Amino acid sequence: MDLCTLDDVRLQGSIPDARDDPWLSAAITSVSSVFEAEARRWLAPRGAMTRLFDGALVRSQGDMAGSTPRYFGPAWMPQWGRVLPVYDGVSAVTYLGVADADQPDDGSGVYTQITRGIHLRGAYRDGWPATRIELDSTAPRLLPTAGYNVVKVTAPAWGPAAVHPRVRELAATAVVRGWRARAGGDGAPDIVVAGADGRVAVLRRIAPAELAELVRDFAPDTRPALASVAAG
Repeated sequence: MDLCTLDDVRLQGSIPDARDDPWLSAAITSVSSVFEAEARRWLAPRGAMTRLFDGALVRSQGDMAGSTPRYFGPAWMPQWGRVLPVYDGVSAVTYLGVADADQPDDGSGVYTQITRGIHLRGAYRDGWPATRIELDSTAPRLLPTAGYNVVKVTAPAWGPAAVHPRVRELAATAVVRGWRARAGGDGAPDIVVAGADGRVAVLRRIAPAELAELVRDFAPDTRPALASVAAG
């Protein structure tokens, strides 16, 4: 998904006409792909879909980077299988299903639905989606910690609700820099170039300081998973 529009780029670069629109459109797509790869998450909203997750992704409460083990509920309550990181972001879950054995990649497997004890946590900033699906002590079972496609999640939308204004600005700036370089103006000449087939290739990192800002402010939440409050 594109992180900025042609109008954003034209405004940012004071581009007077639409002659370069095909090149700019390809550059927008290319820069957007690089930005999301660097941030390791979706920075533009996606629609409703069902996604499958391997058990190896499942973590325990307190098992995120830099954390220490935490008990969840009674001291004998197992910790493993209570946290599913969803770094792309999710704001609501309409279905959460689990399987105890490997399931096919096409989503046709058999799953058991978890209907209670589900919490969304880890929003990186106010208004942003959660980056963890957590289970509390009222959940009827834990998430499997091994196996292929053993967790199935359906959500009405994935990723942020909209592209953050600063992300949109950074993306437009990178495209404008490439356009100016292509036109023989200022900017590094090998940041964004058009290939023989008309597609755009990014040949080097886009403005390292801007990418550093992107990663610092918009990369996935890796703070410790905290015990959730049971749904009342």
